[in-house]
Amino acid sequence: MKTNHFKKNKISELNKNIEKVEEKFILGDVNKELYTKYIAKYTSEIEEVQKQMAKMNLGSSNLDKCLDLVVNFCRKPLLLWKKGKIGEQTIFQDLLFPNGIIYNRKNDEVRTSRINSIFALIPEIATF
Repeated sequence: MKTNHFKKNKISELNKNIEKVEEKFILGDVNKELYTKYIAKYTSEIEEVQKQMAKMNLGSSNLDKCLDLVVNFCRKPLLLWKKGKIGEQTIFQDLLFPNGIIYNRKNDEVRTSRINSIFALIPEIATF
C-alpha cells in the first residue's frame, strides 16, 4: 500500500507546516488573520487526505465507532474527561497537549507550550 504510506507522509508534512505557522504566530512573525487562514488551509488538507484514506479502508469495521468517538470527544471534551478512567485521561491529555504540561511550583501555575492544532480550532469554530 504505497498510496497509504504516501498519504501518511503528506499528513506528517502538513502537521509540520501547522507547527511552523504556530511558531511564527507565537513569535509575532505572522498576524492572527494569516495564522487562522493557514491553519484552516492545512487542517482542511489533512481532512481531505484522511477522507481519501478512509475511502480506501471502507471495509474497516471500527471506522464508524472511531468517528463517533472523535465527534463526541470534540463536542464534550470536559464531560469525557470527567467520565474517563486515568488511562483515557492520559491519552486525552497527550492528544490535547502534545508537548506536555509544565507546572511551576514557585508561582503555582500550569503552562503548556502547544495545543494540538485540531483542538485549538474548536473555540473558533464554536463562535460561528
